[in-house]
Amino acid sequence: MTTLRNPALATVLIAALFAGEAEAKTKLNAELGIATQAGEASTELAVRAGPSLDLLFLHVRPEIGARTLLDTGEVAGFIGGRFGVGTGVVPSLFAHGGTGTNGGYWDAGLGVDVTFIPKLEFGAQLATLGFGSDTYLSMTLHGGLSF
Repeated sequence: MTTLRNPALATVLIAALFAGEAEAKTKLNAELGIATQAGEASTELAVRAGPSLDLLFLHVRPEIGARTLLDTGEVAGFIGGRFGVGTGVVPSLFAHGGTGTNGGYWDAGLGVDVTFIPKLEFGAQLATLGFGSDTYLSMTLHGGLSF
């Protein structure tokens, strides 16, 4: 069993870590990519928006959005979230759920966001998408604004 040898020091370190003010920004992103299934590819478009709570290097973002696969006619609306860690280059995990033209919709994946210019964000993500009973591998590039 591990014991905390100096709880006062641990408290000070935790307080220092979270002493900065949390900053909430609304982010709006657009995505363009390819979704593949059984060797067939479809062009993919999506938009998503939500407030990002940024605390030092931690980023939590609930999101709402829509996605379409142009070649198959699939369309979905979704809600979900994204969790990232870092500054400048931020790797993230995300998951969404909703409803689409063929029933339920879901996605889950990994992404990376890069901020070169304040208020502008660019990135890429790799995900698995589910439209009804159809599952796709998705690779997208995205750009976004913070305001």
